[in-house]
Amino acid sequence: MSKPSKSVQLYNILKNQIITGKRLAGSKFPPEIELCEEFGISRQTVRQAIVRLKEEKLVETIKGSGTYVLERKNENPVSAMTIGVVATYVDDYIFPRLIGGIDDALTQRGYRMQLSITHNSVSMEKQQLLSLMNQRPAGILIEPAKSALIWSNREIFESIQNLKIPCVMMNGKIPGLSVPMVSINDKESGRKAAQYLLACGHRRIGACMKEDDWAGQMRYLGYREVLNEYGADNVDGNTVWYHTEDIESMFGKAADPYILKQFEGCTAIVCFNDLIAMKLYQLFERNGISIPEDISIIGHDDFQLGELVKPKLTTIHHPIEAVGRKAAECLLQIVQGDEKPEDCLLNGEVIVRDSVKYQKEDTDS
Repeated sequence: MSKPSKSVQLYNILKNQIITGKRLAGSKFPPEIELCEEFGISRQTVRQAIVRLKEEKLVETIKGSGTYVLERKNENPVSAMTIGVVATYVDDYIFPRLIGGIDDALTQRGYRMQLSITHNSVSMEKQQLLSLMNQRPAGILIEPAKSALIWSNREIFESIQNLKIPCVMMNGKIPGLSVPMVSINDKESGRKAAQYLLACGHRRIGACMKEDDWAGQMRYLGYREVLNEYGADNVDGNTVWYHTEDIESMFGKAADPYILKQFEGCTAIVCFNDLIAMKLYQLFERNGISIPEDISIIGHDDFQLGELVKPKLTTIHHPIEAVGRKAAECLLQIVQGDEKPEDCLLNGEVIVRDSVKYQKEDTDS
């Protein structure tokens, strides 16, 4: 069998890039000279490959502008009633409530859900989004991976917008993109946690926050604002930051000295979520520190197990099922051609249990 000509080889390469999403709909092809240099071929060979792509309606050339990848027609009619849902974790305790809220809203309107999980990985998120772009669902609901990293897959989201696929983000957003978000009001939740601890007499309040997560940044911002308003000092010195990949190492026994040093002098800690609060329960227990006698803890999310640990965990309730339901409703509003919704922030409330004690002020100081 004879080897395909260079123009056919280039055509196959470029076609594969388009189909797999490496060259996105609406994106511009490099100039001919650049393709010649990249593949070591002549301009005539490049032009022959481009002609074949045009014949298959994969690209179009606009005079004076360049060659662009065309939108692919929807070859799967069932996707017209399918909503792609991209979540960060399947085993996270928030997940069942989030998905339950989404499913309720979608099924009531006759839509079905196609679920993808990213494990909070930017690269996996990119793969899932490229797959959805090729399938062309009616819309996409996404819980962005590492949402505090503003460059995370920005070009993919821009391509989704260029394709006019409706999109709504949940529990985080990428600043600068005109994609509506539905979330708990994380900044206000951070404020409420700090205000509650101040009301209980605590004055040196630390924080343990997730750095690569939009919610972690916002909860910290609210916490910090309240302490700055009160006039507290050393806020940064009493903060522990961690990333998604750090959980096991950061909260293993070997890291105890670092965390205890960061919280030295604190009488209370605001935690990013209830899972991290329980990690600190274990840390303090193995170091002979009692909750709430020696240190108070408040979490976020109102995890069901928070009522089972001893002492029962004081937390900020996260209306996560309502977040899922509202996000699906906002997306369907866009799908049906209504006015694009604004960001929607739902409020959480303090759930008072046993992990925070009233701290008497030192009248001698």
